[in-house]
Amino acid sequence: PKIVFSVKFRRTQRNFVLGPRISRDLKIGTYVKVEADRGEDLGIVIGKVSADKFNFASRTQYTAGMGPPGGMGGSTAADLKRIVRLATHDEV
Repeated sequence: PKIVFSVKFRRTQRNFVLGPRISRDLKIGTYVKVEADRGEDLGIVIGKVSADKFNFASRTQYTAGMGPPGGMGGSTAADLKRIVRLATHDEV
């Protein structure tokens, strides 16, 4: 089953799924590089939830007039950007 990860940046927080080059055992507190509008961003994993629960929460919050976590209205796990790789020591 796919997992949706919450990643925190300096001013914001968004949700991501794992990219093809990263292992499944990503722990909370791990620094990662994620897809961004222009290249990659550095963030820290602060939570994770199964894609099924994320999709259900997105639908229920969207129908209640609220956006799902991450600020994308009506998004599902399939719509999310990816965690590209673990951050190196120098990047942190």
